[in-house]
Amino acid sequence: MKIVLYVALPALALKSFLVDINTSTLTEAFIVMLIGGIFFTLVTFGSQFFFYKTRPSLKVSLGMVVAFPSAAYFGFPILLASFSEQKAEILTMSSMFLVAF
Repeated sequence: MKIVLYVALPALALKSFLVDINTSTLTEAFIVMLIGGIFFTLVTFGSQFFFYKTRPSLKVSLGMVVAFPSAAYFGFPILLASFSEQKAEILTMSSMFLVAF
């Protein structure tokens, strides 16, 4: 199990960046990266409102848990299983979305 956690899953995340790319795909990737950065910033600050009744030290921890899930470890395999015919594009764009965190 530790081999999967420490070797296979990070390798899958790194493999998603190893694709041939052209200028239109690069432009789309930067737009997706910008959208990801905006999304994670909004969710980080917006999550403070979900936990307004909790103590301040716990509020910060819960905000990070909401904003930064383990999308690289669980999201990539789910996307690959769902959209297997567009494997390279899905991995590239989902990786660029996650670059922000």
